[in-house]
Amino acid sequence: MAYTESDRVQIRNYLGFGSLYLQADPRLESAITASQATSDTGGTRPDNSTELFAKALVVKLQAIDTALDDMTGTFGATKVDEISVDTARETARLRMHGRMYVHRLARIFDTFPHSDIFSSAPPDVYPGYPRTANRVGY
Repeated sequence: MAYTESDRVQIRNYLGFGSLYLQADPRLESAITASQATSDTGGTRPDNSTELFAKALVVKLQAIDTALDDMTGTFGATKVDEISVDTARETARLRMHGRMYVHRLARIFDTFPHSDIFSSAPPDVYPGYPRTANRVGY
């Protein structure tokens, strides 16, 4: 089964790629297509195991996003009932795991993340400065 457009949107999102200029930088799109099974149009892999692995990583990344969103109600709390809460440490742990999965996803497509999707601020503090793979700070 080939990637849907929704799958591609999620992959682009977690790797920090935009979709506005796909024609200007089609490498990721080509890599996504190439990672499909040979039975799918444009695919080069003998079966769909690479595609299934990429989709499984996206599901894990979505779970981390959900967990981070769910924590927003407890930010600033140190104790809930009788339980101590360390939201800062848990947030850092979730972001660390997210970055690990992003890098695994990037390796499938032989690329680097264009930006740190789990950062609170983008790495492009100098607008107009060209992006390079080694500028991502993680």
